[in-house]
Amino acid sequence: MEIVCYMNAVFHQLFMNLHFRKGIMEISTDKLDDSFSILSESHNLLLQTKHAFEIMHSRVHKNYNIAHLCPLIIGSDRRRFSIHEQKDANEFFNLYLDQIEALLEPSNNKTLVQDVFGGYLANEMICDECMHRREHEERFYSINLDIQNKRDIKSSLASYIEAEFMENEDAWDCEKCDKKMKARKRTTFKVLPNTLVFVLKRFQYKSNIK
Repeated sequence: MEIVCYMNAVFHQLFMNLHFRKGIMEISTDKLDDSFSILSESHNLLLQTKHAFEIMHSRVHKNYNIAHLCPLIIGSDRRRFSIHEQKDANEFFNLYLDQIEALLEPSNNKTLVQDVFGGYLANEMICDECMHRREHEERFYSINLDIQNKRDIKSSLASYIEAEFMENEDAWDCEKCDKKMKARKRTTFKVLPNTLVFVLKRFQYKSNIK
């Protein structure tokens, strides 16, 4: 049995993004270097995506079988995705974009993924006494939002950026105070992408094992 519903959902959203679709369809294989071979399995993902978008855009065919793309996606465990296994849609989305971005490097549109989906988070630690701040920048393609017991997406976003206090044994070693201090740990949006993707965490695992 094929389990590809999550792939279909993600791939159709990618196709419906006009900037991304146009960028993929305008990739010129003539400008790719000699290492980019249509016979190279590791590079086929980009070519298959271009081919799929062309088919979907032409409307000549009523559907496209995502199973052609599935084996070309390599998971975090280094195994190729299987159409017979249920996977996380967000994992598929991020792994797909990571691989496409790498394959676009020698092309005429190498910044496409970053231009469309790339944003930056700021992971911050702020001393509660002297307000000294340390920041770590992190790139993202999508944001996971908890919606359990949340009224709307605004409350989910408020929860996402809500600060966590670090104190007692978890206190932060403030460089300016030169000792461990109570601090706020939070994540904020530093640079928003042109297309902001939210992944709504609708499911919650509950074990009946006691």
